Amino acid sequence: MDLSNKNILIVSPFFFDYHQRISQALRDRGARVDVVDEQPSHSAVARILMRKDIGLYHGVIEEYFDNVLSELPNDYDYILFIKCEAPTVNVLKKFKRRFPFAKRILYLWDSVANVKHITKKFAYFNKIFSFDHDDVKRYSFLEYAYWGYTKEFDVESAQKPVYDLAFIGTLHSVRPRVLEHIGKECEKLGLNFYKFVYIPHPLVFWYNKLVNPCFCGVKRQQVHFKPISTEETIEIYKNSVAVLEIENSYQSGATTRLGEMIGMRKKIVTTFDCTNEEFFDSQNQLVIDGNKVKLDKEFFETPYKPIEENIRKKYSFDTFIDTVFK
Repeated sequence: MDLSNKNILIVSPFFFDYHQRISQALRDRGARVDVVDEQPSHSAVARILMRKDIGLYHGVIEEYFDNVLSELPNDYDYILFIKCEAPTVNVLKKFKRRFPFAKRILYLWDSVANVKHITKKFAYFNKIFSFDHDDVKRYSFLEYAYWGYTKEFDVESAQKPVYDLAFIGTLHSVRPRVLEHIGKECEKLGLNFYKFVYIPHPLVFWYNKLVNPCFCGVKRQQVHFKPISTEETIEIYKNSVAVLEIENSYQSGATTRLGEMIGMRKKIVTTFDCTNEEFFDSQNQLVIDGNKVKLDKEFFETPYKPIEENIRKKYSFDTFIDTVFK
């Protein structure tokens, strides 16, 4: 799709560098792009207040967006909200009044059940897309769109990988328990397992230690509080036979990591049941049960099996852009 000279505003969480990658991909299409962080603050307290949708915090959010709106240009062709967890209904009303001719699009990169009160915001968008198949079935006005791999992940892997399996991700929910089981399986099979686990703030770590039994055996020195860069991540993936992805159990859509590995032509070990997806091949994707982890050493010893290029391209970010801005 030609986006030459289109003015696009992205309102997104500043999560790793996803907002930078999407803005660059749109600029590569000729668009003029502005990006706004949807979160007034990234402090641990602010994150909790936002996630729990505490009413007392709404005033902070609305004051923040009043300042944002006062500094934005007067016109946009498209406004793309990603997740839209922080903006309140009042904020969305102000966007609608300020930019009455802009097409307002919402992309849900999380399941509806995990974003508190998100359904109250649906009425303020012209189009709403989701990666979650069950949510698309549940809400007739939702359309399916897959985030896909950006050009950074369309790279060749190392001829002689250093690691058999690599995991880079945020530590939450059941992930500590699954990672512990994966580690034991790798040790038993003689597999070299690389692990980088991230938590946004020490307070979040200690909170999980108190309320999440899966964090029982996690030590503070095992956790990183600064995320690894995309460049470093890709370098580790390039030097790995396979990559591990542990999805949230409430989601029913293919994870971003799956698409990135399709982009890299890389094997993946995943808790997401992708056996019915068109890209699935047992030589490339090993589906495991997070509650009863079992690895197959032969999976790591056989080469990646190339898939049809037209299928691979469906999981690219270019396809996401074509779908959302059609």
